[in-house]
Amino acid sequence: MAKPIYGEPMIISELIKSAAKKLQDVGIDTARLDAMLLLETALGKNRSYLVANSEAAVSENAQKQFAILLKRRINREPISQIIGKKEFYGRQFKVSKDVLTPRPETEFIIEVALKLFNKNSEINILDLGTGSGCIILTLLAEMPNAKGVGVDKSKSALAIAAKNAYDLKIENVEFVHSDWCKNLESQQKFHLIVSNPPYIPKTEQKTLDAELDFEPETALFGGDDGLDCYRLIAKEISGLKFDFAILEIGINQEGEVKKIFEQYQIKHKETLADLAGIPRVIVFNK
Repeated sequence: MAKPIYGEPMIISELIKSAAKKLQDVGIDTARLDAMLLLETALGKNRSYLVANSEAAVSENAQKQFAILLKRRINREPISQIIGKKEFYGRQFKVSKDVLTPRPETEFIIEVALKLFNKNSEINILDLGTGSGCIILTLLAEMPNAKGVGVDKSKSALAIAAKNAYDLKIENVEFVHSDWCKNLESQQKFHLIVSNPPYIPKTEQKTLDAELDFEPETALFGGDDGLDCYRLIAKEISGLKFDFAILEIGINQEGEVKKIFEQYQIKHKETLADLAGIPRVIVFNK
């Protein structure tokens, strides 16, 4: 009979090893890292504590809490939602089932923006579909003289973004409840527009990782071909005053996205690939 995850006292290293095996058995590639993150949460301790006290016994109550968290991960709930946070560009952001978990590839938007503008630039930034606020808040943290507006049609998402702004002590941001640009003033000038819109084709839904079942569909899927949101964004920002627009795109979408924006006389400036060589960020100027 397998040793229970809790019952008799277990030490930290044993708990991590046992949990990692259970996670590996259900096909989770980051098994050991996830086990450590879950134990950090159950104990209310950081990674350094786990490493320095690997032979320390864990109380029965903490083991029970750890077992509850582990079961959720075994059921393929994203680790970020279980622990309630995700790192993005070196900062921690609160996340929930109401927002898309920040992805490493989205950090390329930040990199491109910081190449276009000096960190001391006094610019206005618009983030369309802000979600957790990770893009706009990171840009404002990196460019403290800038001002930003984050819009989202989900009030629950905006509440998460506002909490993240508070935690990061960022005050030069406004969050607006809006379906893309509908509630924005057309005369307002933005030097930069950023967005990570939903771009997964709906037809691919059944082929995706189980973790995505826990994230909001409205933040993932962009219609049958994945391009619906780009069509809406291109049309709506064509009526705004802006200098540059930086958007994340999916695999094999560069050509079609360029065509969509060029229909509205929004010119393609450049496309940048991620570390896997996949075209990931596309830049336009008006």
